[in-house]
Amino acid sequence: MAMTQTKLHAPSQLGSTTSTLYTVPASTTTILKQIALCNTSATARTVQLYVVPNAGTAGVANALVYDMTVDSKATVFVNLSSVMETGATLQGQASVASAITIHSSGIQET
Repeated sequence: MAMTQTKLHAPSQLGSTTSTLYTVPASTTTILKQIALCNTSATARTVQLYVVPNAGTAGVANALVYDMTVDSKATVFVNLSSVMETGATLQGQASVASAITIHSSGIQET
């Protein structure tokens, strides 16, 4: 088994509706280690992030952070050791589109 520390997706700005940021590839287990959330706007914004099992739906039952406030011009780091199996997804949204930039890193085991 190979373990590779990696950036899980390209840095991107969250939209105002839930979208998929990362999907665990076939024959892979991912350990989600850190998420950085940077509010580039002049107003505090809220964020919702979900770790959704394969074929699941984002919702309160699989919320990672829910309505977490990120202050204006601030960056928040969420440190984790969340195990994600093949087909699981990291999904997220912000209270306002294009205000929160997200970076996620982890370890992929193949």
